[in-house]
Amino acid sequence: MGESQQIARVTISQKTILKIKDVYDFMYDLVTSQGFDVSEKEFIKKDTESSFEWDCYRWVDDYVQFKIWLKCKISEESQVKVKRDGVTEPMIKADVKLVMKGSLITDWQGRWEAKSPILKFLKGLYDHFLFGPMINAKKKALIDMIYINENEVKSFFELPRYM
Repeated sequence: MGESQQIARVTISQKTILKIKDVYDFMYDLVTSQGFDVSEKEFIKKDTESSFEWDCYRWVDDYVQFKIWLKCKISEESQVKVKRDGVTEPMIKADVKLVMKGSLITDWQGRWEAKSPILKFLKGLYDHFLFGPMINAKKKALIDMIYINENEVKSFFELPRYM
């Protein structure tokens, strides 16, 4: 595996009324619509607490890969019934905490790292001098994705957004 650099971190906390399935589906649709593949590391559903953790990968090119680590924890407080369009639905009142971390992985196939110390040195030169401006542009694109995701999640939970 290549070198990973954490670029951005976003935390959203909210007390709201929701269905866990709606949050899960919304987050899945959000990251897959941006071209990420989702790998679920954990899904826990206990009596009053649910959480899921994902590693989401997007292959940018042969050398660079984006990774979004996402963890959502939902602590249930009480069951409520909500009337939507004349239909009563059971929902939960809960505290939601969502954390997203965006990382840029270079040499994700391990072509430079595993061969020899000389290649590792050349990789450092390549990253710094030849590929540096391109990596900075890709970091900016990943940061934009993380903040777009933050605003989408805030819209879902009906929180104030920052553009």
